[in-house]
Amino acid sequence: MEMSDVGVFEYNTEGKLLHANEAWYKLSSHPRDLPAHVNFSFMDLVHPEDQSLVLSMWNKLAQGIPVTFEMRWKSHGYVLSACVPIFDEDNVLISIAGNTIDIADQKKTQEAIQARVEALEQARVSEMKLTRLQHRRVQEALEAKRQQENFIDMTSHELRNPLSAVVQCAELVIAELQRLLIKPSKATGDILDPSVVQEDLSSSLDALQTIVSCSMHQKRVIDDVLTLSKLDSDLIIITPVRVRPTVVVSDAIKMFVVECQQMDIQLGFVEDESIKQVEWVMLDPSRLLQILINLFAASKGPDIFNQSEWGAGRMCHLWIKVTDTGCGMTEDEQKNLFSRFTQASPRTHVKYGGSGLGLFISKSLTTLLGGGIGVASAADVGSTFAFFVGTRLAEPPADHVVGRASQETSLVDRTCDYQIAMNSVKLNVLIVEDNLVNQRVLKKQLDKCGWTVHVAGNGQEALDWLKRSIFWRNEHEAVDGIEFKEDCQPKAELDIILLDIEMPIMDGLTCARRIREYEKRGLLGLPPSASGQQGPLPSDERSAPIQNQKFRLPLLAVSANARVEQIQEAVAAGMDDAITKPFRIPEIWPKITSLIPRLSSTGEGKRR
Repeated sequence: MEMSDVGVFEYNTEGKLLHANEAWYKLSSHPRDLPAHVNFSFMDLVHPEDQSLVLSMWNKLAQGIPVTFEMRWKSHGYVLSACVPIFDEDNVLISIAGNTIDIADQKKTQEAIQARVEALEQARVSEMKLTRLQHRRVQEALEAKRQQENFIDMTSHELRNPLSAVVQCAELVIAELQRLLIKPSKATGDILDPSVVQEDLSSSLDALQTIVSCSMHQKRVIDDVLTLSKLDSDLIIITPVRVRPTVVVSDAIKMFVVECQQMDIQLGFVEDESIKQVEWVMLDPSRLLQILINLFAASKGPDIFNQSEWGAGRMCHLWIKVTDTGCGMTEDEQKNLFSRFTQASPRTHVKYGGSGLGLFISKSLTTLLGGGIGVASAADVGSTFAFFVGTRLAEPPADHVVGRASQETSLVDRTCDYQIAMNSVKLNVLIVEDNLVNQRVLKKQLDKCGWTVHVAGNGQEALDWLKRSIFWRNEHEAVDGIEFKEDCQPKAELDIILLDIEMPIMDGLTCARRIREYEKRGLLGLPPSASGQQGPLPSDERSAPIQNQKFRLPLLAVSANARVEQIQEAVAAGMDDAITKPFRIPEIWPKITSLIPRLSSTGEGKRR
């Protein structure tokens, strides 16, 4: 026993050590010369954190219960102790005997294993978190892609939808003009009936108005694309303006008149008596127009009204229905109507075409406008689509002419005021545009105003043209390696440059920077007056383009680049203002007048 690695000991019931072997003394570091009468001498050698455990084990032994437990000595690591109570012949407890073995190495191994297990568990948890994070990011990416595809589909649909009306109206105008251009035969004595000519011209004018209306609708959709930079349909902006709802409905009907005529379909507009009580309302006309377009095509939410831009008028709902006498739908077919990419039945696409987006868009927009949409239909009878949107009553605009007949102004009527103002002044304009079609159309429109219009195909041609203008100050100075010598040609006058941005050879931004550089160097400036001072030419010699003493040639950027940062870049390059394509001439007129001092000061630009 003395040579064993197992510590052996025996205590009496009072805690006095009776005897122990060498291994026990070594493990416990118990002094051999400690007086035998000291009770529980071993307790001072037990690790403080384990003393309560040892006392509880002693109490169990005193009750005659054998125990096995792990403990630590102060001077040693873990040991495993097994103790038993010793009884005499009368079953009286007389001592406690036990043995102790060293388990320090096993304990360290166990702790290492436990630490490894915990590390593995932590790694597993971290991996699970990473997997969940990656899964969430994948789902977010898929959702973003879905939203992007959804918005692109909706946008493409809204851009394509009016194109058929544009093409058909254009074909109608071409056919009528060709008929008018055919010369009457002198042999037969045929002459054109004035009433027929008047009818053809009126029809062509109406078709052209429809083309403009469709183009403006497409422009509004493109504006939405630019506004929704995150491609999230939840960001669609509702912009209420003062509008007559009957005019919006009439504009929508015009888009389908030609198509309905070709298909021998009667298209009518019936006003309920109640609409006369809400003649002017606050409403987003572009959204209402989108809904109507989709409903016409198909027939062949939130509390936003408390926002300040809706005004304080009484709340009301605009209710519109579109009825057809077509093939109708069954109840099962109606269930799929307002779902994305879903049409009433497979035969719908085969027979009528379409992508199944129109009614989905209409449902989304009516919800966004605080309304709803529904359908009633029966097979072989027809269908009625109805929707309502929230509005607020609005006062007529300040310049509104009293009288219902005078309110029915067409697009041409609204343009006439601008046409009169533009015809009343004579301007000299340089158009810098590389697209020959756009160049020709814009020049033709400005020519009709009686203006003098020059053209250049790119920025370099524009600079070359300026060096032959009245503003070029040094005819003999070489600029950009080119020497311009004075000749006998009269110098061109200029009031403003309409400058495209994306062009070959030299783009509009580079051209604008070069012009501002020439101004700083004094190479571009006001021509000398008769007295030798800088200033405009006499009024009988030219139209006095610029009156400011500090010369700055007005530059108006004309481009399809419509994002805010692109416009800011154009202004930073030297542009004075910008207008995005497509635009109408009445829209560019206020821009021009604001940039030409002699027009803004005389109030010409304020005419409407």
